[in-house]
Amino acid sequence: MRIACLFVPVLLLLGTPPADALDRARALVGVDRARAEFGLTGRRVVVGIIDRGIDATHPAFRKPDGSSRILAVLDLTDDTGAKAEGNPWGVGTIHRKTAIDRALKFGQKPPIVDLEGRGTASAGIACGNGRGSKEAMHRGIAPDAHLLVVRLKLDPPPEQVTKISAEDERKITDKGKDVWFDLRRLRVALHFCVAEAKLIDRPLVMLMNFGQMGGPTDGGSKLCRVIDEVVGPKIPGRVFVTGSSDKGDRKNRAAGRVTQGGSVTLPIEKESHGEVIVDIWYPGADRFDVSVKTPKDSAGPFKAPKTGGSVYGNWFQYYHLASSRNQVLTLGGKRQIRVDLIGQPGKYSVTLHGRKVTSGRFDAFLGPNPENPMSEPFNKFLAHTTPGSLWDGASAKHAIVAGCYILRTDWKSLAGRSLAQMGEGKKGAIWLGSGTGPTADGRPGVTLCAPADRIVTAYAPTGEWAKARRNLISNDGAIYGLSSGTTAAAALTTGVVALMLEANPTLDAPTIKRILQETARKDANTGNVPNPVWGHGKIDAYAAIARAATVK
Repeated sequence: MRIACLFVPVLLLLGTPPADALDRARALVGVDRARAEFGLTGRRVVVGIIDRGIDATHPAFRKPDGSSRILAVLDLTDDTGAKAEGNPWGVGTIHRKTAIDRALKFGQKPPIVDLEGRGTASAGIACGNGRGSKEAMHRGIAPDAHLLVVRLKLDPPPEQVTKISAEDERKITDKGKDVWFDLRRLRVALHFCVAEAKLIDRPLVMLMNFGQMGGPTDGGSKLCRVIDEVVGPKIPGRVFVTGSSDKGDRKNRAAGRVTQGGSVTLPIEKESHGEVIVDIWYPGADRFDVSVKTPKDSAGPFKAPKTGGSVYGNWFQYYHLASSRNQVLTLGGKRQIRVDLIGQPGKYSVTLHGRKVTSGRFDAFLGPNPENPMSEPFNKFLAHTTPGSLWDGASAKHAIVAGCYILRTDWKSLAGRSLAQMGEGKKGAIWLGSGTGPTADGRPGVTLCAPADRIVTAYAPTGEWAKARRNLISNDGAIYGLSSGTTAAAALTTGVVALMLEANPTLDAPTIKRILQETARKDANTGNVPNPVWGHGKIDAYAAIARAATVK
């Protein structure tokens, strides 16, 4: 999930484009019309941003008197307050609005940061108030919503960070605190938001923009089950939103069946020098032995272990884990094979041998090491490819999953340059990086898509995103810049859900999801819907909010 043009943009000098973005998106999906007609601003709703932190000094998250709109922050990357009074979770550190307001009042650094900028940008789209932009044109979808923030990740790595405190650098270099993959803490993140919203008796929509492609993606992982428990049927006023992924359709998923005594070989083209992960899932009742071939040598077959085992080679690392041993803890006991390709570029392969087969079904995903995401565009399966590039959390049955379509391809930077990004799709068409379904169990996966490629939102001024000068759009008292991809699409969708909950706080997540699907628009770009790329089509905020207001 990415920032616009952070990677290898194609820039053209153009005539001056319209100086708009978030206001354009609001008008396109009918948000401004709905807010005017129904008197909605999000003031009776809580938005929970589960991400990399937030820049609490940004005017978009402050009231006219200068105080913060943030009710509380749970920093799960810092356990110094794990045993503090008022922290029932036993992990993380809680920072209350009083502490944030105190820091803001006396010009001190608030007790929460956003070193990358993604959490700030997501919050700005969903519920920023637009302060610091001309006539608040870049206000978010639900600008008066209450905010909760959970920090789960410490991006970026320390060598990319400048002008940060020694304390922040200490946290970043402690890899044990980069905890977005920690299932226990992910569960705490969700329940913290629920508990805090209950304190002020308000409905809640949570946004979690994380996830490398991969995992079981069938809704049966522990993470998916926690999501569905928290926001399931007959739980009014509680919704979970995420993006599909930013992996597009890059031949990075394979699937098939292994027969008893037979084998299937997955050939892989590795063009990058970084580590590449092959993530394979298959039924717990089956046993696949595994062989690995690299440009240097061959190894295996390795017998499927009873619980778990590993092999380390010069050009690969191999792990084979039963359900009780893998981090995902799958429903139905799925087993995981993970092969880390760590050697030089070239042709690799992983072969699955059917030693004991009941089903034989397997799903394989190809992705970069999360610490080296730049490796991913140059690697692919050469056979057995199949559509689908969701991250595992997006396969939760009651999650609202947003894809992204192109809002615009041109913009005028803060420096006055007229620029454009080509080759990622045309205006109104799907963004080519938008993750697609289906899920491993055959559901479409994507709920709908939102216009969010090159939207404008709040920037953390010292974050990594703010260093991409071409993406800065305005600075009329606060920095605003471009955001793109399914991160931005999910944030826009979160704001729309917040307004739906304000119109009708009795709605549960499945009802909200159904309304969004039934009111979504189709056109020549979407084709017949539902489908795994667009879900049910393009979000229509006005129609969805109007429908929500009438449901009893």
